[in-house]
Amino acid sequence: MKTFSKRDFAVSNIRRFLEPGPIVLVSSASKGEANIMTMGWHTVMEFTPSLVGCMISDSSHSFGLIKGSKQCVINIPTYDLIKQVVGIGNCSGADVDKFAKFKLTAVEADEVEAPHIKECYANFECKVVDASLLDKYSFFILEVVNHAGTIAGCAIQTREGHTGSAQMVGPLRLAGSDIAFNRLGILFTWLPETHQLGVVNLETGNVTAIGNPGAAGPPAGLAIDASNNAYLTAKGATGSVDTVDIATGAIKVGPALKGAPFDSTINSMTFTPSGLLLAVNSNQGSPAATRLITINVASGVVSTIGNLPDDTDALAFAVIPGKMEEQKMDWRTIALYALFVIALILFLVGILSGRKPRN
Repeated sequence: MKTFSKRDFAVSNIRRFLEPGPIVLVSSASKGEANIMTMGWHTVMEFTPSLVGCMISDSSHSFGLIKGSKQCVINIPTYDLIKQVVGIGNCSGADVDKFAKFKLTAVEADEVEAPHIKECYANFECKVVDASLLDKYSFFILEVVNHAGTIAGCAIQTREGHTGSAQMVGPLRLAGSDIAFNRLGILFTWLPETHQLGVVNLETGNVTAIGNPGAAGPPAGLAIDASNNAYLTAKGATGSVDTVDIATGAIKVGPALKGAPFDSTINSMTFTPSGLLLAVNSNQGSPAATRLITINVASGVVSTIGNLPDDTDALAFAVIPGKMEEQKMDWRTIALYALFVIALILFLVGILSGRKPRN
């Protein structure tokens, strides 16, 4: 086992080992002035409501703008923006217009004054909900109040099975946590933000919610069996396996889930061709440890099959053409042997029955 040579260094530098990431860009605005800062000191604090804690130095220009407006936008950059991310972190908005200097596009937000950064992968509109730690620790507690329609990756695609080529259908607009087709080929998704079933338009990607909205919850698994019965784990691994009417969206609470390895979420549910319900159970870590599980829909009992790679978030069953051909050849071979044996028997019977008895 490898060991490491170590040396002393200033305690103030331990942050270099502990900074969680990902590095984000925080945009803020107040009294007609907008700014961007690079931030790595943040942490998720709650699922519902969606809370994020972050430390922003009180000496920074953004601190005053966010404290004054009680709003900001957390923008998730891609690797393509690495030069801008570094540059933004090495200058002050008190001296330069960072949007202009780094050629970034400000887009009006829906629920806050601070703008989105158009070039970023995702944009989370936030409001300050707790400022009690500002004076002592410069620590903001933010609630994410809007992100619908701003996540660049929230879209539906079709993929050609032989070549792997993908074609964009359109943005989903509403973020779903799991998808399932019914027997008629209609695609459904679960909408955790509004606690509703949704129908996905396969021509446009638009999602239409079904039924009455409810309180937001964690990501949930959705699966539809061969009889068009839809099953749902809307309250995570400590909740229940419920049924949802795909026509009305009405939810009927089912048996409590028992025996899940992790208490966080159960997602990516799918039925096997034989009717066994499989799912992914995650601890929601970073990276997320995951387990392949089965769920008994009658009793709620969860059984663990084994470990999955970290961050697994999809399950599917498919017919493998080569395997099917092998199966077909096997049956054909058996049938040919059977026909040959039958023909041989009939041939022998015919010969024997045609012989004249010897006197």
